[in-house]
Amino acid sequence: MGSLSNPGINKETDRTRLIGSTRNTLRASVKEVFQKDGSLSKILEHYETRKSQQQMADSVAITATQGGTLLAEAGTGTGKTLAYLVPLILNKQRVIISTGTKNLQEQIFFKDLPVLQKIASVPFTATMMKGRSNYLCLHRFNQVSEADRLRVALPFSKSKNPDDSEQKIFLPLIQEWARHTNTGDRSELHDLPEELPLWHDIAATADTCLGSECEEYNECFVTRMRQKATEADVVIVNHHLLCADAAVRESAFGEVIPACTTLVVDEAHQLENVATQHFGMSLNSHGVNELLRDVERLLTSQPLALQPDGRNTNEEIRQAFIKVTNQTKQFFAGLELAATSSIRADDIRRTSDLIERKLRYTEESFSEHLENSNILAGALDALHAILAEALTRTETLETKLKNELSNLTKRNAAISKKLRFLSRATDIDYVYYLITRSHGVTLCASPVDVSKIINESLLDRMQTTILTSATLTIEGSFNYVRKRLGAQEAHEIRVPSEFDYTTQTILYLPQHMPPPRSSSFAESAAQEIVELLEQSKGRAFVLFTSHAVLREVHPIIEAAVTFPVLVQGRAPRSAMLSEFRETPHAVLMATSSFWQGVDVVGESLSCVIIDKLPFASPSDPITAARIEAIAAEGGDPFSDYQVPVAVLALQQGLGRLIRHRNDRGVLAVLDPRIQTMGYGKRFLDSLPPAPRTNDLSVVKDFLEANSQN
Repeated sequence: MGSLSNPGINKETDRTRLIGSTRNTLRASVKEVFQKDGSLSKILEHYETRKSQQQMADSVAITATQGGTLLAEAGTGTGKTLAYLVPLILNKQRVIISTGTKNLQEQIFFKDLPVLQKIASVPFTATMMKGRSNYLCLHRFNQVSEADRLRVALPFSKSKNPDDSEQKIFLPLIQEWARHTNTGDRSELHDLPEELPLWHDIAATADTCLGSECEEYNECFVTRMRQKATEADVVIVNHHLLCADAAVRESAFGEVIPACTTLVVDEAHQLENVATQHFGMSLNSHGVNELLRDVERLLTSQPLALQPDGRNTNEEIRQAFIKVTNQTKQFFAGLELAATSSIRADDIRRTSDLIERKLRYTEESFSEHLENSNILAGALDALHAILAEALTRTETLETKLKNELSNLTKRNAAISKKLRFLSRATDIDYVYYLITRSHGVTLCASPVDVSKIINESLLDRMQTTILTSATLTIEGSFNYVRKRLGAQEAHEIRVPSEFDYTTQTILYLPQHMPPPRSSSFAESAAQEIVELLEQSKGRAFVLFTSHAVLREVHPIIEAAVTFPVLVQGRAPRSAMLSEFRETPHAVLMATSSFWQGVDVVGESLSCVIIDKLPFASPSDPITAARIEAIAAEGGDPFSDYQVPVAVLALQQGLGRLIRHRNDRGVLAVLDPRIQTMGYGKRFLDSLPPAPRTNDLSVVKDFLEANSQN
């Protein structure tokens, strides 16, 4: 009597065997690459095997073959980039790598990938993608160039004067570059100022893109970038592009990142904040005015024909345009006045070179602005109706004109929709707030919880996802990041740093500091910082949690030390870092933007001083909303959210110090709460295992023993 078999079971068994065989083959190949006499040792001078790197690479190989999500915390010096690149490239599937910064993008593309391309058994192609605004829009560039040739100003241009000195200087430079560039990437223009209004006029944007209907579509740099990405095995993006792309994926011409089944999120601790920004909604006067400039350009350059009933379409559009213009000025001026008068000095912070203020609003508190909002929305609707009506007469319109009308109509509708959503402030899943900066006020709505969005928009779309960073755990646990990133089902691995913190660093925790809320804290901190700088001979980052304390402490420090003192805000971030590296015994005083993504190797940086534990301000709208949401669910906002956020920030700040096996230095935290409060243990247990001291003479001896100058 023969035996019966279940075809389904047999098929699943075969699949399991195939996966197992593939997994074992991949793991063996990965092991060969990293072993002492392996492929990497043959192409890298002074190659050293790293157990942590091998462990992580093996875990990535397993995840790549079986699918799912892997949370991988890899301590500084592990070599995590190669640890995920090697197994994923050997697995021969297209992989999207998302980084926290453009600098890391370029490091992977120009430094790490060329190393792997030298391994003959691993042939692959790679490309790098940036956000649209980094690329030249040929359509708008041609308009600007033609207007310059005719000595007229374009309505959509920020500069109404064709003789503007900026345009005279930089437009010829851009025109010459545009003739031979293959990428259209503005980073090739090394002499172009970071904030250049002219570039805004000619940069590619999703809003102004005409898609395949554009006459420059085949030559478009964004189109070329997309095409290269669809053909590449490795595509390197950043978190902002990753999230922005996911947020507009329903739009055919908004999406630029090709479909893929494997994703790496490097510096994954940044993902929640970036996703919060891009999966929200915002609107400012600039966005409306940009639409109006393009409407004005249309009226100026391409008059529309009279309607059958004799009505003048151009005049109707012009009158609607004037109403929208006036109502935009009135609405946003009212918002700015209200925000400026309501925001406390404590809520002001500096972001890069911008003074930024945030003010939360609700349906009730926005009611005084609702009438003006409705009037503006009505004016936008009237303009939309006229544009849409003109578009219906497609038989009388040139293709180019039809395409531009279609684009304007869609943009107008999108702005009106945003305005109504932001003004009503009724969706309980969002927090609503105003941001005021030097150039105006912005209405914002951000999701309170992005975990579900991240899971559905990013993780669930992938067969394999690697979430990695040097800082993903709190007290050795991934529980916090699992919840915040929607990665509850993820596998996990935690590999230690290759650095020996017991000999390379000491942690200085002074016991005599007053509480941070004390009126004497800033003065005491300044005195402590001066003493530390004298011992380190400058060569230090002094990182603050607020601009207020930085402003108070800075003049005291500058007057008390002989070392060069650099202060955030005096120059762009990149320029300040370059100056710090090039200036012997320099001291850099800064806030949050310098807490991560900064690498200074060697004795140039021998001391990192942090004034306070980096708790987010509870007055920040997003922080406040999340505190309220956790409390409403019966959780403990302080323990479940505020402390973990601060722990990860402190880890990043202190992580600036040791970037190489030969680095030596002092980590100093001046906040006494790390020793006196119960939650302080959570901070200490999450820091590198460095010896601790409260004796400044120990710091002096350590620095002298490890100094070469």
